[in-house]
Amino acid sequence: MKNKALGFWFGAVSAILALVGLVVFFQYTGRGGASNTMVIAATVLGILCELSLLAGERVYSDFTSVIGAALLAFAMMLTLSGGVGNIADSVQGIVMFGDPTLAGLNFTMAGVYGVSILAAICACFMKKSR
Repeated sequence: MKNKALGFWFGAVSAILALVGLVVFFQYTGRGGASNTMVIAATVLGILCELSLLAGERVYSDFTSVIGAALLAFAMMLTLSGGVGNIADSVQGIVMFGDPTLAGLNFTMAGVYGVSILAAICACFMKKSR
C-alpha cells in the first residue's frame, strides 16, 4: 500500500461511495421505489472496475477507470429517471406522479453517485502507483 498514488485512492473512494449508493438504492426499493436490475448490474460492474486497481497499474488500468466512471454515471441516470416523479411531487407539494416521501432517498442517491463519479473521473487522469 506504500506505493499507491492518489489515483488509486480516488478509485477506492469511488468504489466505496458506489457501494453506499447501492445500499441506499436497496433501501429505496424496499420502501416502494422503482426497482431496476440494471442499476444493480451497472453499480456492481462499476465497483469491480474501480477495484481492478488493486491489481496495480497495468495496461488496462486507464480503460477500467473510464468504464467504471461510465457505468456509475449510467446507474445514476437510471436512479434519477426512476425517481423523477418522486422529486416532482416533493417540489410541487402535491401527490400526482410518485411518492414525495421517497424524494430524500432520490436526492441522496444522486449525491452519492455524483461524488462517486467525480472521484472515478479524477482517478482516470492520475497515476495509480508510484
